[in-house]
Amino acid sequence: MERHLRNPAPYYEEFFGGAIPTAAAVVGYPWVLRDTSPAGAPTVAFQNQTSLELGGLSFAMSATSEATVLGLDWNDIRAWNMDRLQQVEFGVRVSQTLNANSRLAFGVGTAYNADPQAQAAHAQFRLTGNNLLRIAARDSASNVEQSTTLTLVANTLYQFVIDFSRGKNFLQFYAGTYGGPRNNVSLPTPLSIAASSDAVQPFILMTKASGTQTDAFVLDYVKAEFRR
Repeated sequence: MERHLRNPAPYYEEFFGGAIPTAAAVVGYPWVLRDTSPAGAPTVAFQNQTSLELGGLSFAMSATSEATVLGLDWNDIRAWNMDRLQQVEFGVRVSQTLNANSRLAFGVGTAYNADPQAQAAHAQFRLTGNNLLRIAARDSASNVEQSTTLTLVANTLYQFVIDFSRGKNFLQFYAGTYGGPRNNVSLPTPLSIAASSDAVQPFILMTKASGTQTDAFVLDYVKAEFRR
């Protein structure tokens, strides 16, 4: 299971209140919006609080048939040192079963790329059509993506953890419904990005190749722990 430090340096973003992130960077706030839709109008809005979610940001593709990337990152400010990063956690809810032309990816990576798996170095969860969960990691020596046995239930809040505590050569991925057990979905073989010395940024990106489907997701929170 995930390890916890006695005195970690924490990071926590709950995404409720304040202003919705925009494509322009704001001093003192790291998150920026990625929206590549040339003609459509995807929606980004704050969610009302529920019994499980303190709020969160909802993202929904437009019904315009066009290639689109929609989500958040730190505007390529790669402030997270992977040698100090112990774990990163995302609270995510997918609003429906994704269309075959849509993908959702979230984790940590280097500079923004419209294809999140093409980032030079990354560790990420990936959700494909039919809501099958996959995990992926890439560095200069390897590029690995593998399926898990978990299919996400639509409109259900899940917790996702990437555990760096045993080093970049032994990444473990955990997932489970909020408040329930988080299972190691990287068994039997942990992934590795040991060949990378890059600093990274957190990100979550939904991509659509084409089609009129209005796939959507909610980002409830992001938190991380670092070794001092």
